Amino acid sequence: MAKKYYWLKLNLDFFEREEIKVIEDMPNGVEYCYFYMKLLVKSANSDGLLVFRGVVPYTLEMLASATNTNIDIVRSAVKLFLSLGMMQRLEDKTLYMHEVQNMLGCETEYARKKREYREKKKIEMLSYNEDIAKTAERNRQDNIEIFEDTQTDTIKTVEDKNTDSEKTKKDNVRQEIEYRDKSIEIDKEREEEKSFLSQLSNMEFSEKINLLRKAIMKATGKNQNQVDLVFRVPFYTDNIDNVLLAIKKSKYLRGELADRKPNLNTYTVKAQIDRIVAGAFEDYKPAKAKIETGATIGTLKHKQNTEIDDLLESVGM
Repeated sequence: MAKKYYWLKLNLDFFEREEIKVIEDMPNGVEYCYFYMKLLVKSANSDGLLVFRGVVPYTLEMLASATNTNIDIVRSAVKLFLSLGMMQRLEDKTLYMHEVQNMLGCETEYARKKREYREKKKIEMLSYNEDIAKTAERNRQDNIEIFEDTQTDTIKTVEDKNTDSEKTKKDNVRQEIEYRDKSIEIDKEREEEKSFLSQLSNMEFSEKINLLRKAIMKATGKNQNQVDLVFRVPFYTDNIDNVLLAIKKSKYLRGELADRKPNLNTYTVKAQIDRIVAGAFEDYKPAKAKIETGATIGTLKHKQNTEIDDLLESVGM
């Protein structure tokens, strides 16, 4: 499984904040602040949620043990943090360090490659028309050179001229095939997305939520009780279609990668849901292989291996 590295960005004015100064002036205030920073670090890999192994909410006793802090300090500090709004207690009793969302940074090797790949694709799409113009100009220059060679090189044979001309024609055909192949692939992906969203439009919201639950259970290997413990329906009210579409487009989110498996936080933490909708987990597509000589548009259509996953069938709907 690919490693994921997290870090917390502590602002320079952290100890100048009014609530931190107030806490420090209290009896045991320094210990409270130290305990608070331990909680920030403890919740970093679960997007601010204080949960044991990503599922079980920490109790006060568990926090005392996990942070090596006196239980009386833990009780007083948690009560103080809740009253000052530095911590929240969710409906399922999970303690939530909301400040972590603004302090957290992370990236995996896969994420870095994905980011670089997207930047490369943007550059390719923006410069594609320019490349076509350059190719046309290059072909024009080739034709001029062929004409000049005909006038100045008396040794050049007719067979050589025909060979050069044939090479130019093949280059033009190959360029046209590459352009059409890209267009076919883009159009096919758009049609698949449109068809999938059309299926979702005919479903009730409750059906979509049940579909999402099943997809999460299948990808993570968790049962329904474990999923329902952290599943919050309001998080998906405005984006359920986009979340399901993103799962359809990602082997990782469907739990189909042998070396990398998602956990419940991937689908149930608000920040992670936003990343899913933004396309952060879409499948990485390697660069297209070089087109074989003699290939045609018809054979290219049959050779395309674009993956078409039916999410509804994969969860038994």
